[in-house]
Amino acid sequence: MDELLAIKELLINDLISYEQALRRLWQLPKPWTTKHWEKMRSIHLKDACENCGSTTQPLVIQHTVQPTKFKEHYEKIMSSYRPEKEEEEISEELVYNYLKENSEIRNACPTCGVTTIR
Repeated sequence: MDELLAIKELLINDLISYEQALRRLWQLPKPWTTKHWEKMRSIHLKDACENCGSTTQPLVIQHTVQPTKFKEHYEKIMSSYRPEKEEEEISEELVYNYLKENSEIRNACPTCGVTTIR
C-alpha cells in the first residue's frame, strides 16, 4: 500500500509521467500475494458464508461493488477537453450551396469517372 501512495505522490508532483507510473504499477506484486491481503482475508473470510451459512469450500470474498472501468474514466476526462458538439442539422440546401461554391464541373468518363479524357 505504501508503494501505491509513493507512486501517487510522484505522479501528483510531476516527478514521473503517467506511462512511468503505469509501468511501476504493473511491476507491483498482485494484491492477493501480499501479507496484508492474507491478514485481511483471515479477518473477513469466516468458516461459513455470512449470507446463507454454507460451509462448502472454497469460500471466497466477493466484491459487491465494482469499480468504475478505466474506459469510463477516460471518456469522462477526454470529453471535458472537447468543445461541445453543436447539434446543427445539415439541410439539403446547405449541402447544395457548399457543393456549388466548392465544386468545379468537368467532363468525365461516364463509366469510371476519370476526368482526363483522351
